[in-house]
Amino acid sequence: MSFLNQLINLRSVNNVMFGKTATRILSEDAFRQILERERARTDRYGGVFSLLVFHIGNPNGNLQKRQFIAEIIINRVRPTDDVGWFEKYTLGVALPGTAHEGAIKLADDICQKILARKQTVPRFEVYTYPNERLKKNNKDPQIFRKNRCLSE
Repeated sequence: MSFLNQLINLRSVNNVMFGKTATRILSEDAFRQILERERARTDRYGGVFSLLVFHIGNPNGNLQKRQFIAEIIINRVRPTDDVGWFEKYTLGVALPGTAHEGAIKLADDICQKILARKQTVPRFEVYTYPNERLKKNNKDPQIFRKNRCLSE
């Protein structure tokens, strides 16, 4: 299936897991292509992009809780952001033009919405490319992680 068709269909291999929500989540392959595109764009034109990764559960976990978290993420992101499967039961949010601080703010906003509903916040990481600290040391751009809610 072509990349364009994947974007049009916006179907995930886990469609059954989330029903209508799944139609707004990119498949793992389509999401990887988005990440590759953003890295290439950043390398060519400068700037930055971040990736927010939420570990939303396993097959034996609570389906309604996973769907609830997915809905919060989808409803909170900007139209320029992409939500997709990073790995099985791991949702990623590609944040073009977003520095690390902006990605942390988004993660905290999502955490607050989850906590407001008295739900457990899933484990998450924030990856930013390129990492300015490593870039200054003339090393390969890597990632920077944060995995706790600011208000926890």
